[in-house]
Amino acid sequence: MWIPPKVCDSFFDLYGGGRVYFGRAQRGGGQSAGTPPIMARIECEPYYPPGWFVVSRKKAMLAINRLMQDNTIDGQTFLPDWLVSDCYRGEVERLRSIMAAAADEIEEHWEAHCDKDGFGPVNLVRRLRTGKGDYRKSGEWYDCAHCDAGYPDQECTCGKSSS
Repeated sequence: MWIPPKVCDSFFDLYGGGRVYFGRAQRGGGQSAGTPPIMARIECEPYYPPGWFVVSRKKAMLAINRLMQDNTIDGQTFLPDWLVSDCYRGEVERLRSIMAAAADEIEEHWEAHCDKDGFGPVNLVRRLRTGKGDYRKSGEWYDCAHCDAGYPDQECTCGKSSS
């Protein structure tokens, strides 16, 4: 596990305001070999998620500095596509870890989430674990723990669901 850097190795002012910072991650425990990955943080809210993310495409700080300087015009830097991609990939990973933690929390306190017959939010936990199922794509959302319905437009077949 990697911890965000305490010291930035370099930063660049962005065109239109904001700044991007680069630094080496710190070891957060466990064993790892080799050089820690480079992490970046884009400060240009609300356009980019806050926080540090691992730069997966580039491994050398000198190469990153050279690429960022190549994207500079009159002292203003434009973000390269690979950096924006890594930023959003890092945000997706962060959100998936939150989803997994929510599923763990529900499973730890299962009794508090069950109905009087002992059926709990099976489908919610499954969606949190897999990341599949989007209720916004459909006007209807059926969720029945009794017959395991719960995806968009998948209706309850047991007749015990209130939806």
